[in-house]
Amino acid sequence: MRFLLLPSFLLLCACVTEGARIPSLSGDPSKMSADTLCYRAAYAKEDPALIEEVKARNLDCGEILGTQPF
Repeated sequence: MRFLLLPSFLLLCACVTEGARIPSLSGDPSKMSADTLCYRAAYAKEDPALIEEVKARNLDCGEILGTQPF
């Protein structure tokens, strides 16, 4: 029974996270998705690299964060 428990759990996790947006673990703002970049720019302690990347991409973070289910 235990032998089937782990594969079943992994399959369930794969199905549940298939459509989910998972934040990038990258620390480089240029490699972040728009939603991750906006979230980190909004909640980070004044990181100028994040703010500059938001400006460079001309992102509307209020709109992006407003549509994310938290």
